[in-house]
Amino acid sequence: IKRLGPIVDTLVVTGGEPLLQPEACLELLKNAKGLGFYCAMETNGGNPQALERLLPYLDFVAIDIKAPLSDSKLYARVTGQMRGTDLTNKIKESLKLAISSKAEVEARTTVVPTLNDDERIVARIANDVKGVDCLRLQQFRNQCTFNPSFQKLSMPNRERLLELARIAKREGLKSVKIFTVEGGLETV
Repeated sequence: IKRLGPIVDTLVVTGGEPLLQPEACLELLKNAKGLGFYCAMETNGGNPQALERLLPYLDFVAIDIKAPLSDSKLYARVTGQMRGTDLTNKIKESLKLAISSKAEVEARTTVVPTLNDDERIVARIANDVKGVDCLRLQQFRNQCTFNPSFQKLSMPNRERLLELARIAKREGLKSVKIFTVEGGLETV
């Protein structure tokens, strides 16, 4: 990290899931922060205890929100997890910890047709993440999916994401953005 200092000023810890290796993340972030780096992390929020230890070293946290946190059954279906309540409670705790920290917090939802692309679902997600600095709705891409059946799904177009973002914005969020292949990152 020290060698990169003259040409790099930001460290983003991502994955897989970085919170599966909390000790390595802690060491990496401590060193980077000590050298004056801007430090960020992208996580699914499933390990709030680990996140809490890392927050003092983070300037930015992005937490993946796949479905409404208020609907553990839907979250379990969307994620393929059996224990939806346990998972949503952990993510809620991670959000709460991140929001109360000094870090900028972004909730990210990849909009997947048939799973979470319904207006009511997006409104519920927005309501569940109130307090974040931003909700980013990301365009699902059907290449290289974990589940081969998703490769048959169409990508939601930019107009659909804009429509869903306006619905999310009406829930009172500070900022809503979309990310698409066509338009890149856009603030709504």
